[in-house]
Amino acid sequence: MTSAVAATAPVSCAIPSLLLSSRVRQTAHQPFFHFVVEEYLPPSTYDTLLATFPTDADFVGQADASKHGNKRILSTSHQPDLFRAFLERRPAWREVVDVLGSEAFITDLYRLVRGELVRARGLGGLRRWRAHRALSAFEQGVELHVEFSRLTNGSYIMLHTDTPSKLASLLLYFPDPAWRPEYGGGTVFYRPDPGAPRRNWANQTVPFEAVAPAATVDFVPNRLLVFLKSSISYHAVTPVTCPPAMLRNSVNISFLTPRGRA
Repeated sequence: MTSAVAATAPVSCAIPSLLLSSRVRQTAHQPFFHFVVEEYLPPSTYDTLLATFPTDADFVGQADASKHGNKRILSTSHQPDLFRAFLERRPAWREVVDVLGSEAFITDLYRLVRGELVRARGLGGLRRWRAHRALSAFEQGVELHVEFSRLTNGSYIMLHTDTPSKLASLLLYFPDPAWRPEYGGGTVFYRPDPGAPRRNWANQTVPFEAVAPAATVDFVPNRLLVFLKSSISYHAVTPVTCPPAMLRNSVNISFLTPRGRA
């Protein structure tokens, strides 16, 4: 059974509002290619998704402790049946996931990042993305994987460049309404120092002492962060310092080559 989200369900007219090509005003190339979309979801949609975000009972998985500190997950990769059951109970979430997995969204994202894909992946970046299955040698099959992520006080996500099968990452933030900047929770980008591999495509473990922080994308409501997998896409979340009862919630949206695992 594949862990990818099916893209065959009908989707609504919400597609145009979620396409990225019409929303991106500026991109950054240091320390690697990324961009941010503020107020990504329509306000009413964001409020509905925030109100129906998975509860503690839904977070049945624990991320790899060697890579994350007390990160709990519900994902298409690790709990596909439970994830589908959650979507059945939460139609607003199902609609958004359907849009993200649609041919229209994947084609739009590819067109937006095509030039950067070539720089990150060589000539392979020229292969046009298609949902799930490539129909020719000039196309790249793409699978959508979605992970609900929950961090509590003191939790963190270790430094990494992402699995080699990943093409692009989209992180959508859902802070508690009372979240304060000093609690942290943002995604930190790093630049490799001389002691770190300059080409870490295989996502090998690298100590924080071998990199230098270069940019932080703060944990802000309804902010979408997009970046491409590359040999230097070092990123992490440093330990959050929120009150014990508060949660750092996000949705991690990954586009991978078929049979990849987020």
